[in-house]
Amino acid sequence: MIVKRASPQNIVSKDEYLFSNEYQREINRTRLLKLHYVFCTAEGFIISIFPPRVISRKRLSIADRVYVVKKVISRKLLCNLKNETYTFAFDQWTEGYFHWLLDFLPKILIAQKELSDVSLMLPVKFRNILYQDSLKVLGIKNIYFFEENKTVFLRTLIYPHSTTPTGNYNPEIIIKLRNLFHEHFLSISLQAHKRIYVSRS
Repeated sequence: MIVKRASPQNIVSKDEYLFSNEYQREINRTRLLKLHYVFCTAEGFIISIFPPRVISRKRLSIADRVYVVKKVISRKLLCNLKNETYTFAFDQWTEGYFHWLLDFLPKILIAQKELSDVSLMLPVKFRNILYQDSLKVLGIKNIYFFEENKTVFLRTLIYPHSTTPTGNYNPEIIIKLRNLFHEHFLSISLQAHKRIYVSRS
């Protein structure tokens, strides 16, 4: 998919070079990795046994990888060797409101498109009403929560790659997500509550 953007309305000619490479971007199709026999952490790290590797959204140095492996070994192990297949889509930034809405939830939509049923694995901090309410909108019912000081061992895991490069968005997915929320809130009666969203921007 090719995404095209108009130039900023208030741009000045001397700053054009800062934006020109972003006027058109190619958004590749998101891949779902199916991994077997893996260890997972609450920080969003995955350690695969075959082949041996550490999977993370963040680029890790060799020292970082060694640190992750040591952390996994030092924690209590939770084994889940049943036949359930879990989707692992969070990372160290997912807890933030922005990343939850525009990074995590689009990954879940991609997984739902490819899988007949999506079971999520999440740290217990995502039991917060903010996260649970939005997952209900997407129809997610099966969620496995684990303590953040534990490591989970799974037989089968689905790992969606990022839907777009950092700072970019897949219009089709974002519009679908918007429509899901819009239709959901039109269908229910809401009581008035005061909620404030504070953004660093």
